[in-house]
Amino acid sequence: MNSPAIRPCGQQTEANSRDLSLADFTETDLVFPTLPGSDVAAVVQELSRALHRAQYIPDVLPFYHAALNREFLAATVTETGVAFPHARIQGSDRLCFAFGHCSQAIRWGGKHGPEVRLVFLIAAPATAVDGYLAFLNSLVQLVRREANLQALLAAATPGEVIDLLRQVPLKAPSVTAPLFDELNPIYAVTR
Repeated sequence: MNSPAIRPCGQQTEANSRDLSLADFTETDLVFPTLPGSDVAAVVQELSRALHRAQYIPDVLPFYHAALNREFLAATVTETGVAFPHARIQGSDRLCFAFGHCSQAIRWGGKHGPEVRLVFLIAAPATAVDGYLAFLNSLVQLVRREANLQALLAAATPGEVIDLLRQVPLKAPSVTAPLFDELNPIYAVTR
């Protein structure tokens, strides 16, 4: 795969991209250790508004609709209660995400959907596939570890979440394992 490079939310540049971590793709104003909302739509809306306030998405409504429609078609949620709604942004090379810990577990994708407590709303460039896959791989590595999930659930401040994200380097999927196997936990529950 050969695609344009992505730029993170922060001040990092392509030249030092080998030093990137998940923390470089968000900021404290995009992290909500206590996120109100009792359903998928409310949570995606609140996180979309945060991305718009931080000027990472140009318009809330089209992004919100794209992310929400994508979730209704096939929910991107793990068996461990983490959701990854996402939408592509035309004309941007910046990849960023907003994170929220739901105050109450919510049913993701309907009344029979899995319970979700942690949500990563991702705004991805329409291009830059390689960088996006490396980002997703790193996100999967984060949520695969029970200790990380517990740390995210226990975090009381945005700074605590950012500190944990700093510990996860941006890493391309393994050449020895098929990409689908690396990313499969995200799509473990799609009904």
